Amino acid sequence: MNDLQVFFNYLNDMYPEVFNVSVDKISLMGNWCYWKDTHPFQNLINSKQSPISIYKGNGTSEIEGYIYDCIWFKTNDKRIHKSVRDFKLEFNPKRLNSQEELYLKDEILPLLRHVGFTRLDFAFDIEEDLSSYIYFDSKSPKKIGKYIGKNGKLETLYIGSKESEWHVCIYNKKQEKMKELRKEEKAKENGIDYIADLTDWEREQLLKRTHWWRVEIRVRRDKADAEISEEEMFQSFHLVKPCFEISNRIQEQALIFFLTIFPEKIQQMNYRTKKRTEDILLNSSEFDLVSVLRLAFVQNQHQLEYQLKDYLSSTSLQEYDIDILYTSDEKRAMKLGENLDVDNLTFSSNYILKLHHKKQEAKQ
Repeated sequence: MNDLQVFFNYLNDMYPEVFNVSVDKISLMGNWCYWKDTHPFQNLINSKQSPISIYKGNGTSEIEGYIYDCIWFKTNDKRIHKSVRDFKLEFNPKRLNSQEELYLKDEILPLLRHVGFTRLDFAFDIEEDLSSYIYFDSKSPKKIGKYIGKNGKLETLYIGSKESEWHVCIYNKKQEKMKELRKEEKAKENGIDYIADLTDWEREQLLKRTHWWRVEIRVRRDKADAEISEEEMFQSFHLVKPCFEISNRIQEQALIFFLTIFPEKIQQMNYRTKKRTEDILLNSSEFDLVSVLRLAFVQNQHQLEYQLKDYLSSTSLQEYDIDILYTSDEKRAMKLGENLDVDNLTFSSNYILKLHHKKQEAKQ
């Protein structure tokens, strides 16, 4: 099936619904801005009703703790780890309320310079049972791990090493969240005060969705970029659900059946056998789910980029950081020679961006 047909089918809702595309986890690091006397982060810790709590290293040069119990942080002593930046943060942006988000952007991030992402997790939520889908990589083989449930069905599939720059986790999200909900219900039956770690949105999906699977793409280090491309995001992996009836050859049907049980075996085949097997899988499947995920990503790409760059724009920036404040669309427009009005830019309110444009106008 060609890309144009896939696009029209996607518009006509002929594929499983990708009902949410979001950033599920952010890790970032930065260096402290210059300061005099007491460190400004220490002032925040010492302030009345401070939301910052320390659970490790209190009184030392390297501490770990939480901001509002949902933003993890760690400080680094440059005398011990010279090549590591001063401060690290990890959080799930979907679990921050407005107060927590505001504190992060107004109080914490402005203390940092030279900030960059070290890990980004992108979540694709799909209303489809993915337990019978087969994964394969058309270019470079990836390490595969899987967890099979008591019912004999796939519950979790890991693709690639967890420490590599690109790693995918495919799992039954509804099952994971239902376990939390059952704990709450059981506690209520026993008169115990317990509230499950579920957002209102997650509770809504549990009621609304027959199936809820998640494809989570985790990128690290150099690939953890707010402007991550479609190619970098999906690389060369495929997710297909072959249909026995499409093939009329018993050998191909047997191969498809075998790979539904042992999908990792395709990575052990020699080049010619692997290539032929991949063609069989693609030709016997109605669609490649990754093509659907690609379209969903492109549809949400601008929103995801804005969300990530909004965190970076809250840090202490200099004029040489100006690249951060332009979206990929704005960069493409400038490359084509368009003169962009600063007031129409995505981050038009940023002082550094306005200063840069004034200087550019003065040169003309």
